[in-house]
Amino acid sequence: MNKLTTLVIFSLFGFMIGFVIGFTGVIFTSYLTGSTSIFPFLTLMNLMESGSPSSSIIGVGI
Repeated sequence: MNKLTTLVIFSLFGFMIGFVIGFTGVIFTSYLTGSTSIFPFLTLMNLMESGSPSSSIIGVGI
């Protein structure tokens, strides 16, 4: 039970890190290009997706 709780916490933590990195990347891209198009949003979705496997790997590492 304790191991499962740790796995869940690490998965959420990994997802949060991926979300923060993705969100920062979107803001930075919007600032550089000076546009608020759909592309930064798609970049955010891609970075969030790439953040999920890393949290899974951390979970498997436990």
